[in-house]
Amino acid sequence: AQSSAGVIGTQTNNDLDLKTNSTTRLRIKNNGKVGIGNTSPTEALVVEGAVSASGNATFIGDVHLGRNSQLGSAKLTIQADAGEDVIGIQCNENDGTTKLLNVFNSSGVDIASIN
Repeated sequence: AQSSAGVIGTQTNNDLDLKTNSTTRLRIKNNGKVGIGNTSPTEALVVEGAVSASGNATFIGDVHLGRNSQLGSAKLTIQADAGEDVIGIQCNENDGTTKLLNVFNSSGVDIASIN
């Protein structure tokens, strides 16, 4: 028996698209991955374009900011390493230089540049 909740979806192994003006704006792939402005999401949620949010955001895992590293552009990675009790910021630049900034809970700040 179906629950009393409303249902929007497919009964077959197909994607679900939400469209405006004949253009797909949101796609839910048949594997559950969601794309907003992206019809081929490779992660649980992929958003193309600017995002605006208010309130708090919580991330479990690493946070990567910047341009796609596969294009050879600089990117900024912020990682928390529970084993070391450190927060690190790493910037991989176009010239192959890696710049590091580590903030340790117990021993201060470490700054390095690696070629």
